[in-house]
Amino acid sequence: LHQSSLGSLYLIVPHRLHALWYTPLLPVFFFLSAIAAGLAMVIFESFLSYRAFRKHLEFPLLQDLARVLVVVLAVYLVLRFEDLGVRGAFRHLWEPRPETAYFWLEILLGALVPACALAFPRVRASSGGMFFSAVLVVLGFLANRLNVSITGMQASSKAAYFPKWPEVAVTLFLVALGFALFTLAVKHLPIYAPAPRPTPAPRPAGAPGERSLIVLKDEAAT
Repeated sequence: LHQSSLGSLYLIVPHRLHALWYTPLLPVFFFLSAIAAGLAMVIFESFLSYRAFRKHLEFPLLQDLARVLVVVLAVYLVLRFEDLGVRGAFRHLWEPRPETAYFWLEILLGALVPACALAFPRVRASSGGMFFSAVLVVLGFLANRLNVSITGMQASSKAAYFPKWPEVAVTLFLVALGFALFTLAVKHLPIYAPAPRPTPAPRPAGAPGERSLIVLKDEAAT
């Protein structure tokens, strides 16, 4: 729920945040997008763990998560555009401004394309399709947070911002540290349940191995 609280923080800048993002429903949108990003991250990380550690992939469970993700994205899209209509902000969707391009990139990348893709059972049955859709949702989530916190307020502040190399380095370091710690945990802690051993199939009656065993028993008895 800290995501909805983060959305509430931007309610104090109604005249600074662009109308495509500023709305009294910001806490609701932050909450719904966080749910979608969480479901997508489970799918994304499951595939990464499967490739890195060769562990069993709970594919049916991930397909169920993908179905729920479609519903969450659909609710998010409907509420987002309904809110634009109620606030009379539809006119901003066609303005030749950078904010318009960033908004459509966020919506298409992070919600519309993955929702339409995952709505097809064929895509959910494909590991590549599910992974690619989850990546799009995560990228759209990041784009939304950057739009609200930076892009949507650049015009009103008359300032431009681009992260400097120390900021990028610290971010990459934290991500790499997370991967390293998880790798150590997998190697030294029981993170994953042991894979079930395959049960040997029973031999059919009269198999060559059984006939040999019967012959050896008869010879031993004789």
